[in-house]
Amino acid sequence: MRMLDWKYPDADARSYWDSFIPSRVKKEVMADAESRRISGDDADRIIEQVPLIALEAAARRTDFMRLKDALRDSDFLAMLPLFVGDAESVARFHTRCVPRWMQFVFMGVKGASVDVSRMHARRAMKTPLGGSSVDGLRLPKRAMHFRVQPESALASPDTAQRAPITDVLVVEEPTPRRRWRIAVESSSAADDSGPLVTSWELPVGATLEAALEMHAAQGATDEDWRGLLAWVAGMLLLPGTF
Repeated sequence: MRMLDWKYPDADARSYWDSFIPSRVKKEVMADAESRRISGDDADRIIEQVPLIALEAAARRTDFMRLKDALRDSDFLAMLPLFVGDAESVARFHTRCVPRWMQFVFMGVKGASVDVSRMHARRAMKTPLGGSSVDGLRLPKRAMHFRVQPESALASPDTAQRAPITDVLVVEEPTPRRRWRIAVESSSAADDSGPLVTSWELPVGATLEAALEMHAAQGATDEDWRGLLAWVAGMLLLPGTF
């Protein structure tokens, strides 16, 4: 999964973030560049990496529990105007934060990767959900990565492409507002494109069908996640998956 293969910020950038409060980081980087302790290119690289280092640190301080808590972390909030910019830039950056936070959770909680055979993937597509409750739908770990063979014909939620899915990453945020954050990548995605992401609410006592309908009512008009969400649920309900 390209998202899980993403290169982490390097040690130089981490050193500045760990050594100074957010309001001092950029000043120290620029001072070192002016005194030629580091090059101008190195300074630019460090400054570019700081926002994601701040996100990772916030995820760790909030025990990798909820994206919302990480985005409200005081050091992370202090970093935004210094390294990201105005409200519009921050909104765009928050969108980028979702898959990165999921990656940090996967690494932080030692998530598991599962290779799904074509036969198993297709059986999961046909698993009846019936009146099953979301309360019984549990990930073996808080973060799970499914590697899917393109021949399985699990279609992307992107209604413009419907390309075969190759990777699915699921991260659970616990109660009281339990939800799954899900990111998918397809075989036809451009190398520089990001994963498609969504959030699936799992209210206590709700049936899977009701949770699917609720997500569909709130989802983007150019994306259809029902099949993918039902497939993930089917994988967990299918005997012998884990």
